[in-house]
Amino acid sequence: MAMKLKISRSWLLAIGIVLIFVCYFVMRARTYKQSEFTVGVVMNDQQNKPTFAGDIEMNLYYFIGEEEYCVPTYQYPDKENSIVCVHYLPESPEKGSIYTRGDFWFLKMLWLLLPMMIWAAIVLSFIDENDQVIFILSRNKQCKNNPTNSQSHHVIPDSDPAGRK
Repeated sequence: MAMKLKISRSWLLAIGIVLIFVCYFVMRARTYKQSEFTVGVVMNDQQNKPTFAGDIEMNLYYFIGEEEYCVPTYQYPDKENSIVCVHYLPESPEKGSIYTRGDFWFLKMLWLLLPMMIWAAIVLSFIDENDQVIFILSRNKQCKNNPTNSQSHHVIPDSDPAGRK
């Protein structure tokens, strides 16, 4: 017996967007779980001027064991000389960055707009508004003793049907 699963265009769009979000949060959670954390200081060594966005190129200094790391970062002037939480992956401690919940979890979510727009374009372009996508789920019960499913059922003749060899 086959089971039919009917999904409308709006449900297919919603399911795709939910799956994109789930994949994003699973990947970010994996990165968070693998990250190490330490304390660092943001300093404006060169007394750089603010950019058009109002932030300044500063340096993030932090220690891991006996080694000091310096990573360039863009921060607002009020962050100068402040103590911050730094996260890094153990295999690349030189690529540390300031950890805030908003930056780590939610700011990178802007990159989800691209796959969501592609998914919406595919679903909305190829499926009409009142159409449904039908998935037929069936269980294939093949028995070894059934001659219709065995290889001996398909006979390949040794010679050409016209009598030629």
